[in-house]
Amino acid sequence: MVSVLVFIKQGLHSSINVSFVALSLVDFIKCLFYISMNVSVLNVVFHLFHVFPVFDTYYLTAAWPIALTERVSLFITAYLTIERYLSVAAPLHVKKLITYKKTTAVLIVIVISNVLTVIPIYISSSLVWRFWPQFNATLYSVYFKSNREELEDISFAFHALLELFILCLIILFNFLLILQLKRQSNWRLSKSSSIVLKKNIFVKKDAKAKKMVITLAALTTVCHLPAVTASMTTDFVKEFRIYGAYGPLVNVIFSFTFLFGSISSASKIVIFYTTSSTFR
Repeated sequence: MVSVLVFIKQGLHSSINVSFVALSLVDFIKCLFYISMNVSVLNVVFHLFHVFPVFDTYYLTAAWPIALTERVSLFITAYLTIERYLSVAAPLHVKKLITYKKTTAVLIVIVISNVLTVIPIYISSSLVWRFWPQFNATLYSVYFKSNREELEDISFAFHALLELFILCLIILFNFLLILQLKRQSNWRLSKSSSIVLKKNIFVKKDAKAKKMVITLAALTTVCHLPAVTASMTTDFVKEFRIYGAYGPLVNVIFSFTFLFGSISSASKIVIFYTTSSTFR
């Protein structure tokens, strides 16, 4: 939340600041869902039902919201990477094409389109009070409807394919951005005129922003590779789901993916602080 306040204070008339605010806000919301997940899982493990009478609600209240916010975070990072690449490759056109208003509109579309992909999950299931004989207690838990498998398959397919596509996009444009910056650096070194040297002063601030985006993209790629791999597996192997034959294994694997996701969210403020003098 500190990052959100800092970027708002810097001003939202810059498209990159709007994107950073959205990214920081999504990460903050994701961290809240992580806390909710931890509370729910601890309740199931230690059977603290007299304190917190819920059983497996985290599937709907935390697991899928975390997956959704992670995907939105990936999309925003991809947008940032593409924007920074275009600002290097065609700076004059990008300044006119990408404005803070257009960026806001794109971010809204990203959020809405990603939310739509998880609607089938919530149509095919609900939260109800159920009696559990093994615990001798009535607990708030997940109830699946008859059309669960068909609708769940749709959401899993969208989730897996979108994550894979957007991660490939981040890797591609991050590589292109690094390559373009290297070419520009070599060109500047080959020139020694005062005009170029004067121009370099003005591009320093923009270069720092590009460095920040490159670092964020690299962190996002590393931390989300396990989640993308696990998501692809759930799409191709139907039993590799929380309520499938490999349920216990799924819980363990996704626990690690959530750990990497939380590291990614928590590390971003460090990147902002170390790569941006204006943030400090």
